[in-house]
This record gives sequence, structure tokens and C-alpha cells, in this order.
Amino acid sequence: MAIIEIHEKNYSVYGAHKVWMALRRGGTHVARCTVERLMHVLGLRGVLRGPGPRTTVAHPAKDLVGRNLEPLAPNAIWVADFTSARWWGGGTWRSSSMGRLNPRRRAHPRPH
Repeated sequence: MAIIEIHEKNYSVYGAHKVWMALRRGGTHVARCTVERLMHVLGLRGVLRGPGPRTTVAHPAKDLVGRNLEPLAPNAIWVADFTSARWWGGGTWRSSSMGRLNPRRRAHPRPH
């Protein structure tokens, strides 16, 4: 079968899309979904290129120092956050801070 030959000829790394393209280059015009179905029936699959398995699972941070984040008055407690973001050309940092009076606080409209 042509699908098995193409898959083995390419070190068994070709997935359904590349096998389908190789069939088309060879003059065999068949639907891509047919190649996917036949590869599944034959037990053939390509190499997956993506992130590896996740070996660690993050746990929520515990408050080890007993902080009280319930303010007694406005501007009594401020919360800050620093976040890094990766870009193609490097990285950047974003920081933000806000007063912690009410978590559902809405911005007050400015007087006209």
C-alpha cells in the first residue's frame, strides 16, 4: 500500500498531512480525511512535535507569614504584581499596583 511505503520511507515520522502531500506529488489524488482514516486503521502516526509531558503541577501559594489583606481604611494596604512576558526578541516586565479596599470596587465617575 502506498501509505505504508511513504510512511516507512520517511523514517515513520510523517503524519497524515505530509503523507497526503507526498501522495499528491506522486500523482495519487485522494482526500486528506481518507489518508487520516487509513493511517488510523493501519496504526500509523507521525512524530508529535510539541511541548513534552508536564511533570510538575503548581500548587496554590500558602500565606506562610499570616498577612491580613483586609484594610481598615482606604489606602491602608496596597497590592503589587510583577509579571514577565516572553517575546521573540527577548522579554519584558509588566508591573501593576492597586489599593486593596474592596475586590469588587468600581471606578468612580469623574465630576463634569
